[in-house]
Amino acid sequence: MDRIKHKLASLSVDISGIIKLSVILLVILSLYLIAKITWLTLAPADIATSTWQRPQAMTKQALTSKSDFSTYQWFGKHNAEKRGSAPEKVTKAPKTRLNLILSGLVASSKVENSMAIVEYQGKQETYGVDDKITGTRAVIHEIHHDRLILKNAGKYETLMLDGFDYTTQSVSLAAKNIANHKSPKKLANKLALTRATILKDPGKITDYISITPVRLQGNKIKGYRLNPGRDRSLFEQSGLKRNDLAVSINGYDLTDFGESIKVMNELKNMTDISITVERDGQLIDIQFSISQ
Repeated sequence: MDRIKHKLASLSVDISGIIKLSVILLVILSLYLIAKITWLTLAPADIATSTWQRPQAMTKQALTSKSDFSTYQWFGKHNAEKRGSAPEKVTKAPKTRLNLILSGLVASSKVENSMAIVEYQGKQETYGVDDKITGTRAVIHEIHHDRLILKNAGKYETLMLDGFDYTTQSVSLAAKNIANHKSPKKLANKLALTRATILKDPGKITDYISITPVRLQGNKIKGYRLNPGRDRSLFEQSGLKRNDLAVSINGYDLTDFGESIKVMNELKNMTDISITVERDGQLIDIQFSISQ
């Protein structure tokens, strides 16, 4: 395959006032992007050893974070008042025949912190446990790290994360070395303000941006296609364009599991964010400077 010509351009956004709030939201969108890539925000320390294997194609050595992001609640609590104790675990659930795509999820031992991004008829929406999927009779019964367990017409069914083959056992992450860290106060305050004003409902994230994985032969991830949601203002302000293919954030390869976790760990302290996208055969750096 011919290599793409690497021509870098830089689009700078000077942040002040309301524009700064928009860029803070972009940081959340970046976290959302990484959550889709890694299909979690790191599980809590009581989960079983993972059977996940690192992708073969890597441009850098994978780095493993030891931070527990399950307590961060980047996206807010999705209908937390409805959530009770964890439902009884289902041991038998064949692959669903519903025409649904599970494009992303966040799994946690705390039921109220788990959520899933499900696409139906071209529209993405965010759901939690006990939520009914729009346009169907299926209700989300469990959220795992690689699948959903649905209850459909009284029967349990499995909806696999997009790109994963159906298996009878769920995948989980090794977490025995994961330590608890408190979120930085400064970023936590910004995120809290943004949640209160823009992201009351975590499902609204898809109002601003649509993110779709693009795969090569062999199911390897090439990047993540970015498009505006219903509200295009943030997308246009950011310097992104329709069909941009995100390939890295601050030089970290978004197709690499280990690097995705690494950049997620470092985003909380970053004052400069650079999202590299492929556009019309060129690599373009879209840069954001967030003053403190």
